Formats: sequence, structure tokens, C-alpha cells
Amino acid sequence: MAIVVGVFSVMLSASRAQTSAVDFKRDIEPIFQANCYGCHSAKKASAQLRLDSKTAAMKGGLSGAVIVAGRSGESRLVQRLLGEGGDPRMPLGSQPLSGEQMQLIRKWIDEGAVWPDDAALKSETPAAVHWAFKAPSKAQLPHVQNRAWTKTPLDYFILEKLEKIKLAPSPEADKETLIRRLSLDLTGLPPAIREIDDFLADKSPGHIRNWSSGCYQALITANDGGAGGWMPRVMPIPTVLKKIFRGPSGHTATG
Repeated sequence: MAIVVGVFSVMLSASRAQTSAVDFKRDIEPIFQANCYGCHSAKKASAQLRLDSKTAAMKGGLSGAVIVAGRSGESRLVQRLLGEGGDPRMPLGSQPLSGEQMQLIRKWIDEGAVWPDDAALKSETPAAVHWAFKAPSKAQLPHVQNRAWTKTPLDYFILEKLEKIKLAPSPEADKETLIRRLSLDLTGLPPAIREIDDFLADKSPGHIRNWSSGCYQALITANDGGAGGWMPRVMPIPTVLKKIFRGPSGHTATG
């Protein structure tokens, strides 16, 4: 049965090569992929020739153009695949292409070597459908039971996962803990006493978000060492280290 199917496939390929127009995506790309990409693709471009890109393939390699649209007999690609002109037959070290495959390539070139643009081919590759290559879109908020707990859209997704595994959110931290977390996360330093007092005294709506934004603004302006940044709080550290190494204990730092 397998032999019958194989013979039928060969007959079908030969018939298609003789009658219908050759389609690059259907007929030619699989041949290139199986026999040529190992040495002539983005991963490895022997003789600076690539056959996985229309732009690169039409440009050719070190020996010049390899595809002459409309003239398969003058195309170096056909000559190398047949081993003509005194050069080694390609693919090197592998079985030669079948007669049906060569017939398809010749016919494709004689018909003008019609090749979809690289962008059209890439749009159908697995990488193109990966989430990282898609434009961000607004996700629909999931349904949750404890909507009163949510304060931002992100909270909906967190709460959905918690409710799915039957867990409740942790209790909200007190304001002293919150400002310490914010300061350590955003500046790497604990908050100053004045900052704690101001934060605790602030009862306005959204004061936590406002304080976070203020810390961020301080970070991006800190390079100038201005009074509004947090660099002045860090600069005294070298002075403290000098006192430790050169203090009354007699230890002296060596460079």
C-alpha cells in the first residue's frame, strides 16, 4: 500500500509540474527547506548565499546572481543542483534532487521565479504568531467575587488566580510598612523620618500613588545631585567609610 501511495505522489507531483503554475510556498520552499537551508540560510550562509529570503536569494552570493527569472538554463542555481560547469553538485554530500523536484524548480524559474515578499512569508512563520511579536491589546478583566478588594486592573487578574485556588488575599499592610516597602523598592534606602511623618499625615485620596510618583521623579532627576534627588542621602556613605578605616583604631585604607 505504501508503495502505491508513493508512486501516486510522484505521479501527482510530475503532473502538477507539467500543468498548473508552480507555487513557491507550496512547491519550491519545501525543496529549499529540506535541501538548501542547512548551508544557505540566516543561520549559515555559505558563499554568502541565502535561499530562505527573497531579497537575499535574488541578490545571490559571492559568485553573483543564482536565479535568472524566466531563464532556468542560465540560472546558476539549476547548474549547481545538476553539477554542471565543473562545479560540485549541490546539495554537497547529500542525495541529488529528484527529477520531479528539478522540473518544478526549472518551471518555477521559467515562469518568472515568482516569490512572495519576505514580509509575507514571515507573517506565516511560528515566530510571527508568538505573543511577543503582537501589538499589545487591552485584556478583558476577569470576573471575581471580592471586587471591593481590587484597586487597579491588575488586581483583578491576581484575585482571579487566588480565588481559583481558594486563597484569600493577604491583609493590607499598615501605612508604616507601606512607606518602608515603597522607599526600599524605589530607592533602595529606608525612608527618612520626615518622609514617614509626611506620609502618615497625608489623608488625601491616592496619596500612596502620589508618593510613589514623587519617588520616581526623584530617581530620574538624581543624577544631577540636586536637593530634590536621593543622591545627597547616599553621598555621605564614602565619608563614613573613610572614618572607619582612618579612625582612632589606627587602621588605614590602602589603595
